[in-house]
Amino acid sequence: MELLTIDEAMRFMFEALAANEKLTFQLGIVGYFLDGIPYSSDGLAVSKDQTPNLITTHDGFVCNGFFPADSLEPVEPPRATFTSSTGVEIAQVRVEVKSRDIWSIAEFVHGVQHDLFLDADVLIARKEAFVNEREMWLERPERSH
Repeated sequence: MELLTIDEAMRFMFEALAANEKLTFQLGIVGYFLDGIPYSSDGLAVSKDQTPNLITTHDGFVCNGFFPADSLEPVEPPRATFTSSTGVEIAQVRVEVKSRDIWSIAEFVHGVQHDLFLDADVLIARKEAFVNEREMWLERPERSH
């Protein structure tokens, strides 16, 4: 299969997930926003189970996600949490991924990876820029209170 553009690959992913609840996609990303806060990341698994309430936006997508509460920046009001079966405190967050921060999209069919989109230049160009955006967010004066 010939690689798609980012827009084509995202459209394929959204349409495929809408039609088949069993699919999983792996995104190579430089980061995402959890409840509006930037976090560096290398990847995100996208499926109906792992990323419920997936909605396309003009510049990417948003969905729900679940993360260990102690790995997240505090917010006001505090996030609701629950304890997993393994004893880890989990928080539900709103995940936002911008298409400019996606450098690969792969579909997994019966455990076999099929690359849909791959652009190493995005990884090179956006990784450091995203880290800098997070650092600027962390240094905001209103965070020092």
